[in-house]
Amino acid sequence: MHRLMALLIFIGLAAAPARADAIADCNESRTLDLQIKACSILIEDAALSDGNRAIAYGNRGNAFGMLRRTKEALADYEAAIRLDPTDPLTFYNRANVLFDLGRLREAERDYGQAITLNDTFALAYFNRGLTREKLGDLTGATDDYKIAESIEDPIAAKAKARRLRLEASPPAQKGGKPR
Repeated sequence: MHRLMALLIFIGLAAAPARADAIADCNESRTLDLQIKACSILIEDAALSDGNRAIAYGNRGNAFGMLRRTKEALADYEAAIRLDPTDPLTFYNRANVLFDLGRLREAERDYGQAITLNDTFALAYFNRGLTREKLGDLTGATDDYKIAESIEDPIAAKAKARRLRLEASPPAQKGGKPR
């Protein structure tokens, strides 16, 4: 019996550093394949809370997105949202992928949800403005840029420049890409 306890304690101690390494690699690895592998390990870890698994899904989704593996990225963002529907960053990241895929109405909706969850999320306002521009909603785009520029954030100057350009240009001019 004591040998079994000692083995269980040893296994538990050995798992802690491995989990710590996986957490670090899932959160911070500069190698996307390593990040995907580490996040996958965490996603399968039944001892992790739903909130932490949602973060792992979101991080893996980001890595998939950077590799242009959009189906996997979207699937991971959806899994993250199911586990934690209160994280504005997951909606924002999914919106960026949807924008890149040309699914502008869905992207606009997700940027809006990110804003609903965090009304000071300047990048979400800015990117929703870009999306609305592409959809031809220049009034909505201008409104979003105004809000983005009013928030203390590095994107504020770009939002102001974009708004001023939009207000000075003919209505047919559209475009831009989310940051």
